[in-house]
Amino acid sequence: MALSFNGYELHITLIDSGGDTATLSYKMDSADYTALVTDAGTIRAALQTITNAVVKGYSLVSRYVETALVLPTNAEIEKRATVVAQIAANPLKKATIQIPAPADSIFVGVPGSGENYNIVDGADADLLDYLGIWSASGGVANISDGEYLDATSPFVRGKRTTRGSSNG
Repeated sequence: MALSFNGYELHITLIDSGGDTATLSYKMDSADYTALVTDAGTIRAALQTITNAVVKGYSLVSRYVETALVLPTNAEIEKRATVVAQIAANPLKKATIQIPAPADSIFVGVPGSGENYNIVDGADADLLDYLGIWSASGGVANISDGEYLDATSPFVRGKRTTRGSSNG
C-alpha cells in the first residue's frame, strides 16, 4: 500500500446576508503549491464577480490516494467508538470524538465478553496517543475555537455506538 500525491483542491465557503453558507470545491490543475495559491486567487476573484455572497473562508488541499487499495476485513465505518474528552482549563467543557470502525483493542472487553466489549478503555495507550494530537501540551491540532484537550487526563468516558445514534 502506498499513498501517492493526486493533485490539489480548493474549497471556498460563501456566506449570505442571512448567515447561510455554501461550500464550492474545485479540483485544481496547478503544477505546484505556489501556482495553487495564484490559481486559487484567480478563482476567488472570478467567483466574487458573479455572486452576491462573500467569501467566508477557503482552504487549499493536497490530495493523496491509495494506489494499491485493499479493503480491510471486519471493518465497518458505521460502527464507532464515541469518546468524551476533557477540554483543558475548563472542567465544565467536554469534546466528543468519533472513531469510525474502531479496533477491538481500544475496548475494555474482547468480542463476546458482554457489556465490557462496548466500553472504551480509557487507559489504552494507542487511544491516549490518538487523543494526544489535541493535547494542550505538545498536540498538533485543536478541537475547535483554539481549544485543546487536558494534557494529563483527557479521557472522560467512551462507548461503542453506530453512526447516527444519539447515545454517545
